[in-house]
Amino acid sequence: MIADESNEIEDENNTDTAGGIKLCSVIIPEGKNPGDVFTYKDEADGLELEITVPPDGKAGDTMEILLDEEDDEIEAVSVALGPHVGNITLQMVTLLEGDKDDEDEVLILDEGEENPAGEDPAEAALISSVIAEEEAAIDDEEGDGTNFMVWPAGIELAQFLASPYATKLLENKKNALELGSGCGVSGMALMAGLAKTSPDAKVTFSDLAEALPLLTANVDENRETLVGESSVTCTSKELKWGSDASDEDLKKYDLIIAADVLYNSETEVIESLSSTINARLTDDGLVLMSMRWRQFDDERAFFARMESEFGYEFVNIKKYITDNGGSITTSEANKNDKDFEGYEGLESMASLSWKEYGNKECEVSNKFFSETKFKAKDGEEKCLNDIDEEDLAVMADGDFDDCELAFIQFYVGSKK
Repeated sequence: MIADESNEIEDENNTDTAGGIKLCSVIIPEGKNPGDVFTYKDEADGLELEITVPPDGKAGDTMEILLDEEDDEIEAVSVALGPHVGNITLQMVTLLEGDKDDEDEVLILDEGEENPAGEDPAEAALISSVIAEEEAAIDDEEGDGTNFMVWPAGIELAQFLASPYATKLLENKKNALELGSGCGVSGMALMAGLAKTSPDAKVTFSDLAEALPLLTANVDENRETLVGESSVTCTSKELKWGSDASDEDLKKYDLIIAADVLYNSETEVIESLSSTINARLTDDGLVLMSMRWRQFDDERAFFARMESEFGYEFVNIKKYITDNGGSITTSEANKNDKDFEGYEGLESMASLSWKEYGNKECEVSNKFFSETKFKAKDGEEKCLNDIDEEDLAVMADGDFDDCELAFIQFYVGSKK
């Protein structure tokens, strides 16, 4: 839909500025439905925006739009979770720019809430603008900027954790840790899942220091929606892998999750990550890894080390669920249950073990890679093992998502 003059909205909306960030609180006008476009103008600031009503938006709701100093919208990501957790939509900002020394804060309103100008801002959700710029994190010797992205492996893990298929894995879990939380998508979905199975549980988000402000901002913005009436709590902490030996307060967890943490599969990273998992997991705990395979043999070394050095066993998530009496398909009994919606990614995900995936000596893996095909940059279909970065860059969104999923596997680990 093309915006026209009848769609222009002025005056009743508000713009706040802090730390180089503008927050526009825009009320969705009457007659606008999800997918419709309207124009927002603020003549005082010389601002004009074309705004699309989000999938869960309706007339009268308040949308919050973050803008940088150039009046460009700061990239945000929405991730929809299923009916099992109440059809929650996670709202995440992937980059907030601000001065480290600026103590101002940006006010983020809940959906449908009027702008509480003049009221105590402590009663609304606050997102601090004291956040290092992306370049600072990339230049930092310990940071590479990956925490400013919401990665497909994290989204897939989030949707699984918020589905009924994760029930067996989450049952009786009281103290969970997410490693390499980044923007927090998987850990927030874990909170929603635990609110259904273990309502007194606690989730700890963790990452390097430069990632914490953005991570904390996203968690704070979604916290109330995630926990509902449960008593699930959460906290964020700095955790550098491999530093556990010097940690005087070595807290242990009965569940550890991590998504796409082996994008750098150097030996030092594998040793640090595996040592931290072993140090932090209780003897009867579980670790859930969402693997986005890239360098198959290099990444396989992580699982081999966990097995040989620390005595762990990792199995494909499908095997874990079925071995523990769960189901990996939507049963006939559940098809008509409006509150039951499985995770489609699990149903289409390969059932390959970590030893099999991408192993050229494995017949099952070779068959999967040769028979799984996608349209490539030249418009012709390519086998999965021939897909390259250029192919991914030109794929349609649906094909890209399916192709990414073909490279993603979930593995559950435990001490033997």
